[in-house]
Amino acid sequence: MKRTRLIATLGAVGLAFSFGAGVAGAATIELLPPTINDSVGSTFTLDVVGRNFDIGSGGSNGGGLTIDWDPAVIGLFGGLSGLNITFAGDQFFASPPTLDVGAGSLDFSVSSLNGVAATNFDIAVLTFEALNPGTTTTGITISAIDVWPDFAGTTDVVPTGVGANVTVNPVPLPPAVFLFGSALAGLGFVGRRRKSQAQAAAA
Repeated sequence: MKRTRLIATLGAVGLAFSFGAGVAGAATIELLPPTINDSVGSTFTLDVVGRNFDIGSGGSNGGGLTIDWDPAVIGLFGGLSGLNITFAGDQFFASPPTLDVGAGSLDFSVSSLNGVAATNFDIAVLTFEALNPGTTTTGITISAIDVWPDFAGTTDVVPTGVGANVTVNPVPLPPAVFLFGSALAGLGFVGRRRKSQAQAAAA
């Protein structure tokens, strides 16, 4: 099967498309849920889902994709072991998945996955770890690197990648910390007051 290498990285445009996902007749590969809000040290999962692959003879027999993220904010938990391939049917990789930790990207192409027409189909589940607080929402986008042909191999489509927005927050301080701080401040105030009274009495 001849593959045309197409790299269509979706940055800010991909995030804009996230609000218009699921347009009828437009094949998409999405990360779900579309929004994650978590704290440093936690783990969360994102589902990679194919939608609207009603092309040619119906459905799709495979393709490729790249998932990108900010490696300073989140990381694929456990490396490639954090990638769980979930699609059913005849399945094998044209090449093993590759993970670029420094760049924060996961790249894999699939030879066959039996994506059914007019039916959402699961491709993979990714487990991420929240590493550092993000000052802004971090977007995870999907880039199409291979065309996705129909079962007959006569019609090709480059799906639109729809990413997820991930916000990582600092670990919240427990309420006890604030109570402890208040207690220390109170003791300091009492100590200063007693010292002032002692000095006044000595004068």
